[in-house]
Amino acid sequence: MIKRTLVFVSILAVAASGAYAVNFSFTTLPVSNPGTAWTNDGTPTTATGYTIGGMTADGSYVSMSQGAADTSMPTGALMVKVSDLTTSVISDKVSNSGRGIAILANGNRMAVYAVGSSSNLGRFSAAGNPPGNGSYLTNPASTFAPSNFNSMAVDATSGNGWMVGYNEGSSKNNAMAFKITAGAFNVGNAPGWNSAGTGDTTFMSVSTTGYAVGFDSAVSGGRALYVNVNSSSNGVVAIPKFTGATGGSQAAGVSSDGNYMTGYNAGITGSDDSLHGFFYNRTTNTTQELLPAGGDIAGLAQQSNGYDVSNNGTVGGYTWTSGASYSYRATVWLPGETTGRLVEDLLASNGVGINGFRYLERVISISDDGLTIAGRGVWDADGSYRGFVATIPEPASLAFLALGGLAMLRRRR
Repeated sequence: MIKRTLVFVSILAVAASGAYAVNFSFTTLPVSNPGTAWTNDGTPTTATGYTIGGMTADGSYVSMSQGAADTSMPTGALMVKVSDLTTSVISDKVSNSGRGIAILANGNRMAVYAVGSSSNLGRFSAAGNPPGNGSYLTNPASTFAPSNFNSMAVDATSGNGWMVGYNEGSSKNNAMAFKITAGAFNVGNAPGWNSAGTGDTTFMSVSTTGYAVGFDSAVSGGRALYVNVNSSSNGVVAIPKFTGATGGSQAAGVSSDGNYMTGYNAGITGSDDSLHGFFYNRTTNTTQELLPAGGDIAGLAQQSNGYDVSNNGTVGGYTWTSGASYSYRATVWLPGETTGRLVEDLLASNGVGINGFRYLERVISISDDGLTIAGRGVWDADGSYRGFVATIPEPASLAFLALGGLAMLRRRR
């Protein structure tokens, strides 16, 4: 039986501009990973992982892999409608990853992912409702293999966008980009980038405007970078580190408009922590440090990491604490804030529980407006991973709730 938790708490706030409702919600996605998984040839094998992939720009659909022999659910790469938890099979092959998912203005849907096999071949599903079964992405020169680092961003109205990952070479990887036009992949147009011969280059996320982010091995531990993939003549741009970061860095997420990027910097001077997340503003060329939830505690080894960022500057990722019973915790950094907040704390403070979960482990994807997040948590009954989707209010609404709305209400006398 599919279990579902869906809770709404509505608070009516009256502002100078009028009235608006603030809705907090939490939804348990109908996929788990205990027991037996199935390989591509149908042979049962021990389940090894569970993947929440991408989320549509409006937060209405989530892509994921289904690795469990759950007779109530199909196996393979899946697309789940959050409002009613109906499921479409993107591919009957078990997906290794897939951050790319889109729903177009005409209602058609599309997705990209990588099959979890020895070749890790990237696949895409043609636009449809539901989307058609996936086809392999290949390059005339060699096999395109995005592995865990594939992503897609598409403008819903035009159907134009990009899919990125990397081409797996014999000695190093070249980051690759496929153009998407009107919902169709141009598989023959895949320019490649590397770090001027210095090492591997991998793209992990891309914006609808063609800004791809990732990392290369130009320095020890990696170097966070971005590239404007609209032209093969555009070079790799290193994302500057925040003050006090002396180690390697990686970029993992970019906003749909290409203005904001996130990931982590390592080697934190004067801290017990090995790495902290960053928030990069491309238009101002400035990088801010993102501290773990609760701040950087002296004498305690912690980490923070950004996975995705929205157009309003909300960052999602995790906080890790050494020795804690729940070491990884799903975290968001709201616009303008540099200290993280635990997602489950935000929900609990507004009367929304995480029924069935022991804790929420990480945020993986964020809607364009920053109000809807998708991630995974640990199921209390058996310790398996399960997916979740949560909505949180706009920062102004959070501030209103914290003040009890008194100042705003008094203005209306």
